[in-house]
Amino acid sequence: MALTRISLTAREPEALALFYQTALGFRRVEAVAPAEIDGARVSEFVRLAYGPSEIDIVGFDPPGLDFPAAQAANDLSFQHFAMITPDIAAAVAGLRGTARWRAISTGGPVRLPASSGGATAFKFRDPEGHPLEFLQPATGAVPRIDHSAIVVSDTAASMEFYETLGLRRQGGSLNQGVEQAALDGISDPVVEVTRLGDAAGILHLELLCYRPAAAPAAETAVNDVVATRLVFSGDGTGGPRKDPDGHAIFLERAAHAL
Repeated sequence: MALTRISLTAREPEALALFYQTALGFRRVEAVAPAEIDGARVSEFVRLAYGPSEIDIVGFDPPGLDFPAAQAANDLSFQHFAMITPDIAAAVAGLRGTARWRAISTGGPVRLPASSGGATAFKFRDPEGHPLEFLQPATGAVPRIDHSAIVVSDTAASMEFYETLGLRRQGGSLNQGVEQAALDGISDPVVEVTRLGDAAGILHLELLCYRPAAAPAAETAVNDVVATRLVFSGDGTGGPRKDPDGHAIFLERAAHAL
């Protein structure tokens, strides 16, 4: 199995896709829309690419709940994906020329210390509330989606689950201090970051375990806007799953399209 795409739920997929194209530099690509996902009827479907990386934006009939307005960066429902950019100042300037997005980070892009990777990063929300991140690495800034990051309550339990899907630990760090606080928009965060990857190297997954542990996430339906899915492709039995903290997973056969 390989982690290949990220699938976002949206109330207005076409409008959200336009934001990703005009504000973030995504482009449309052809894809076959599924009739349903996890028993919910798909009403709209858009596939977008950022460099070699792809995301799906999916609408359902009926639609589910709006994104929870009070979600914080250390809530267990929090899940974002990070877009590598060679010029984060220009990327944020372009974002500020569009409407309806909201900043998570305070004070603009944040240069992280060397112990946390030394990248410059900026977290924000798209018009429907999905958390996103611009990331300018210290070296090798080729535009692509680098990773999706999920908040977890127990790193060991999450690693055991994702290892069954073919991911392996590739590194990690303990992030804290004023830089992490500014990036996350919360006070005094201490977060254990564990980076997972597979042989395909299409996307990475980061496990974010905050201390103290966050409260359990509320149960979500597949058509709720907060219900982002990590799509794994390969051989084996397909279908939906949930990880130990309730993050949604979809396993697809190589010839299947979500």
